[in-house]
Amino acid sequence: MDFEKLRNMPIRTKIISIGENELHDDELRAIMGYSPLFFVYNYWSGDYEGSGYAFYMSKDHKFDYECLSHCSCNGPVDDFDGSARYKTVKELLDACTEELKGYLKPLVDTWLKSEAWDQNVVKKGMLEK
Repeated sequence: MDFEKLRNMPIRTKIISIGENELHDDELRAIMGYSPLFFVYNYWSGDYEGSGYAFYMSKDHKFDYECLSHCSCNGPVDDFDGSARYKTVKELLDACTEELKGYLKPLVDTWLKSEAWDQNVVKKGMLEK
């Protein structure tokens, strides 16, 4: 097998929305530019503002979340850079306040029930909650 060719293949990001509103195409393209393995989000938008959260796994197999709140002067993914800090879901949730866990838990549960994760990519122990 040609591992160099495999390493350079583009990553197909699985994006799942569980909210009332979806991100715009240009925002989704910005997310995919960082090649996360998956990006599950819940987003609400009004006339000139919006809010929500995303749960994702970076291409280096770490987990994190992103706040999607914004106003008319910036967009919901302007601060997204694709980096992640946590090696396990448990580590991520342990670092969160109870309020933030309330927002993230439905995203984690949706991801676990979906086909967005692959047991060959997600290593043993990463799913501890």
